[in-house]
Amino acid sequence: MKKASRIIWGILILALGVILFGNAAKLWDVSIFFDGWWAALVMLLALFSICTDKPNIVNVYFLLFGGVMLFKEQGIFIAKDTSPWLIALALLIIVAGLSIIIRTAFGTKRKSGAAVRTISANGNVSVSFCEETVGFGSNCFETGDYSVAFGSLTIDLRMAKIAENAHLSVKASFGELKVLLPENADAEVDGNAFLGKVVSPARGGEIPIKITASAIFGQVSIIK
Repeated sequence: MKKASRIIWGILILALGVILFGNAAKLWDVSIFFDGWWAALVMLLALFSICTDKPNIVNVYFLLFGGVMLFKEQGIFIAKDTSPWLIALALLIIVAGLSIIIRTAFGTKRKSGAAVRTISANGNVSVSFCEETVGFGSNCFETGDYSVAFGSLTIDLRMAKIAENAHLSVKASFGELKVLLPENADAEVDGNAFLGKVVSPARGGEIPIKITASAIFGQVSIIK
C-alpha cells in the first residue's frame, strides 16, 4: 500500500510540474489555478496519505495547515496578509498542547495495561493514542517500520535473532518510542529530530543492526 501511495504522490507532483513548466514556457495556458490552489493540493495529498497510510500527526497537521492556508488565500475568516510562518507555528503549538492534554487525560489510564503484541515476521506497526509493546520472542528480525503518534511504543528485540543486514525504521511524533536491543548488538543509528530527541547507545557489539530514527515533538530511545 505504501508503494502505491508513493507512486500516486509522484504522479500528482509530476503532473503539477509539467503543468507549471508548460505555462512558464508558453506551451499551453492551463488556468486551473486559483488563490490558494497549492493549499488545496496540500489538503488533497494529506487526505490521500490518511486514507492509505492511516492518520498520523504529520498528515493530520498538513491537512489542518492546508485548510487554514486555503481560507487565508481566499480571504475567508483570515486576512490575506497574515504571515504563513506565524500560522504554521501557531498550529504546531496548538497540536502540541492538544497532545499534552490527550496524553495526560488518557495515557496514564492505559499505562498499567499496555497491550503486548508478538510478531513472528517482518512488518509495519503504527500506534496512536495508546501504549503498546511489540515483541519478537525468539523469532528472526530482518526489517520493519514502526511509528507512534500521541502515545508510547516499545519494540523489544532483546530475545530476537537479528538477521544479517537487519534494518529498523522508527518514528515518534508527539510520543515516545523505545527500542530494546540485545546487549551484544552494534546499533548504527541515523537519527534526526525536530523539536525532539533521539538517544542512541555507544557503538560496539557483535551483531550489527541499522536503525533510522526520527523524532518530531517526541523522543526515540535506543537501549541495550
